[in-house]
Amino acid sequence: MAAAAAALVTTAGVAGAAPAGVAPMDKQCDDGYGHIASAQAPFSGAPGQVAGMGIYTYNPGYPVHVRVYKDVPGAPDPVVASADGTSGQRINAVGQLQGPGAYYTWVSSLSNTEVCRSEDVPLG
Repeated sequence: MAAAAAALVTTAGVAGAAPAGVAPMDKQCDDGYGHIASAQAPFSGAPGQVAGMGIYTYNPGYPVHVRVYKDVPGAPDPVVASADGTSGQRINAVGQLQGPGAYYTWVSSLSNTEVCRSEDVPLG
């Protein structure tokens, strides 16, 4: 995780629209047990910054992880933003861009099992 990465967890807007100027969640996934997770493709808010949002509607209080990765072909994808929260919350992971390339948001459960992954988007 980048040293400059920060996390913001909020319940505001969970069931409604995304914050002003931010696209709504672009990917919804079913975990196979009737719980829905959503991931928003990463976006660049401030110069050099990357952010991704996710939500998971599992049991109340269940730990959820949201990570933004840079897609690096032929190598492990580095985490560039990371945030933890609990199910039912919109979790925002904010970090620093690691140069131009494709980035994606990953929502995972307590066991770090992927629940939902956004589409790759070019940034930087």
